[in-house]
Amino acid sequence: MVGLLPTGPQPVLISLAITRELDLRGSFRFNDEIDDVITALADGTLHISPVITHEYPLSQGLQAFETAKNSAESGKVLLNFHPNNVVAYGLTPGAVSSGGPG
Repeated sequence: MVGLLPTGPQPVLISLAITRELDLRGSFRFNDEIDDVITALADGTLHISPVITHEYPLSQGLQAFETAKNSAESGKVLLNFHPNNVVAYGLTPGAVSSGGPG
């Protein structure tokens, strides 16, 4: 998840969680930094390619998750949702970059 919900009450259909006997868990992280990170990504001042080790098209999603499970072989593994499978960071699908583990 990128970003956080705005402050204040958030409507939820809690009855669905109750009738389906779901456990709800949340996490909280990087509340103050997300705007700075998005700005830096957009303007190119945050260089993320050194940590991206693999990139997969959506059609290879299972392989992407298998790769991501192995922290000795992967750093950040991207799952590309672009409809034309345009590779966002210059990697061929499933390829290892020069940065990060591997």
